[in-house]
Amino acid sequence: MTAAIIAIVLSLCLHSMVLGHEMETKQVCTSNSSTTFNLSCSEQEMLYFASLDIRNMTDNCERGSCSSGYSSTDDVQCMGVSSCEKTVNKSMIQTLCESVIKYQPTISYECIHGTPVDICTTTGVVSGDDMMLHLASPNFPGNSNSTDTNKTCTCDLAGSDMTVQILVGKYGNRDPDTEKFNLTSGSETYLPTVPNSTIAHLILGVEAMKNKNSITLNYNTIEKEGKDGDYVWLRVKGSSYLTVACNGANPPSTPAPPSTTTDVTSGTTQPGGIPMVTVASVCSALFAAMIFTAV
Repeated sequence: MTAAIIAIVLSLCLHSMVLGHEMETKQVCTSNSSTTFNLSCSEQEMLYFASLDIRNMTDNCERGSCSSGYSSTDDVQCMGVSSCEKTVNKSMIQTLCESVIKYQPTISYECIHGTPVDICTTTGVVSGDDMMLHLASPNFPGNSNSTDTNKTCTCDLAGSDMTVQILVGKYGNRDPDTEKFNLTSGSETYLPTVPNSTIAHLILGVEAMKNKNSITLNYNTIEKEGKDGDYVWLRVKGSSYLTVACNGANPPSTPAPPSTTTDVTSGTTQPGGIPMVTVASVCSALFAAMIFTAV
């Protein structure tokens, strides 16, 4: 009985410790000609479709030897919304594998909380404790209603060890359109024409810059933003609080680092010397107490 209680408590604690905005996956083994996944986040979250991988499977749904990853323009329908449907066809893997009895599509996605910074407004924003910022072009994921033509939007990012990932970027039918947006840091410049990073003017999940302390984003609306349905959605991560100042705004102040002391009994650093009660510490205490009782 005691062993069962310990197992339940440990299971609940492990579940609590992994909660958060992590990548979600959905998969199914099927022989149907197509299968549809329903992806959903809360109304306060934006869905980020990360990847689709398909593998052939045996009749017993055991792992096959052939697989492939896919990215397509259809994936943008699952970007920035709160929910969407994604249909995967058996033919997508049959074209690559000699024999497909069953197949297993695996979809990876993330629910991102909050509204991204509009890069074409005059605003200054500081990151939260997650040391992360999300930025997007006007009205993403819809088209902009901007009446300005050839407007250039500029945002200056500051922080430590920053990495910029282009969650999704689309730039019109002009070929090539290297003027849509760019990122600069010192002498380094990223343009959205890096080999193997675009699919019909679509950029998905590309890491554009890394380990930078200052980055400038330039984004051009070019002949009204909604004309070609252009947009960009970025994630910036760092090892310190990050700030972004767009279109002449003053950079905001970052929070002061908390004063810390060390708990000599646990070695845990505590803000302001106040004992820190965490899920891990509570679980450890409960687990130890139950083992002591069991003995």
